Amino acid sequence: MRNELLLKAADILEKTAAYIDGVESEKQAAEKVAKDAAVKSIAARYAEVTGESLEDAELNKLASDATALETVRKMLDKTGGAVESLGRPGRELVGVRPPAGKEEARKQAVDRFAVFLQS
Repeated sequence: MRNELLLKAADILEKTAAYIDGVESEKQAAEKVAKDAAVKSIAARYAEVTGESLEDAELNKLASDATALETVRKMLDKTGGAVESLGRPGRELVGVRPPAGKEEARKQAVDRFAVFLQS
């Protein structure tokens, strides 16, 4: 009777351990998939921003350190991207044609300065 009780307890402990191992391995697999996706995203973003690709050793190092991965992601978000226009010129020069050469550009600049001084 006592042996049966011990066998049942051992069986319950084994099933509990198998269940915990299964849950833990699923959790680790999900974390690995998420981390791999993040590393691939960072590698693609890095290639887009710099025009260079990360080596496998660098990718493995990033994958092993969550802090470094987050730091690189933030850096790429800050430095990458398209430059946004800040507006348009305040006034357009109507009727003014671009100068044909250095001498004409100098003459136009002197004329504009003279007009400025007289106003």
